Formats: sequence, C-alpha cells, structure tokens
Amino acid sequence: MQAQLAAAMPNHSGNGADEVNTLIKELEAAQHEADRAGQHLDGMVQTLEAGHSEIVLSLSDILGHLQFQDVMKQRLGQVFDALRDLSDLLSLSSSGAPRTKSLIDLLEDQRTSYVMESQRLVHASVDTTEHPAHHEAVRIELF
Repeated sequence: MQAQLAAAMPNHSGNGADEVNTLIKELEAAQHEADRAGQHLDGMVQTLEAGHSEIVLSLSDILGHLQFQDVMKQRLGQVFDALRDLSDLLSLSSSGAPRTKSLIDLLEDQRTSYVMESQRLVHASVDTTEHPAHHEAVRIELF
C-alpha cells in the first residue's frame, strides 16, 4: 500500500503516507471498538429479552392463580348463599310461618343464577329431573 501511495503522490514527502497510515489505523481501531460495542449491546438485548420472557411467564402464572382464587371465591359465595337460603326456608317451615317460596322455587332460582357451564353441569348431575349433557372438561372457564 505504501508503494501505491508513493506512486500516486510522487512530489509529496513520506509524511503524508505516514499520516494516511495513522488515519487508517485509527479508523480500524474505531471500527474494532464499534464492533465490540455492538456485540456488548447485542448481549444486553438478549439478556433483556430473556428477563422479559421470564417476567411474562411469571405474570401469566400469577394471573392464572388469581383467576383460580377468584373463581373459588365466587363458587363458595354461591354455596354459602344457597345454604343460607335453604336454612331460611327450613326455619320458616319449622316455625309454622307461611313460606314465600317452595324448595323447587329455591332450586330454580339457584340454577338460573349460574354463570359458568360447569355449575350448570353439577346442578344437572344432582337434579333428578335433568339429564346432564356430557361435555369435555374445560381448563379455564370464562364467565
């Protein structure tokens, strides 16, 4: 390369070639530094992506557990309400007071209050007047 520079600039002293060589070395060093910084940045991006994926999986898991807890709370609330209504009906019956609802009416009110298909299937499985339809179990049920 030195020979090509000298041939291209015959009237110029050797200092210009040295300056060009210095500039080339500085550019190579800058390019090497940019490559090193790019590799470091790529590593950081991969680390962030892995952390992001882990956070998404953890949050999905947490939300699944929260949904399960919420569904159980609602189901238990309905069971407690049904037991309270049944207790009230039995209290009225044993006290001799006139009943406002029959047991059939109470069960029908309970059946119509269901919001999930699994609730309807359980009700139908214990109700002798209904025949439950056989459905495949659903893991997550929206209501």
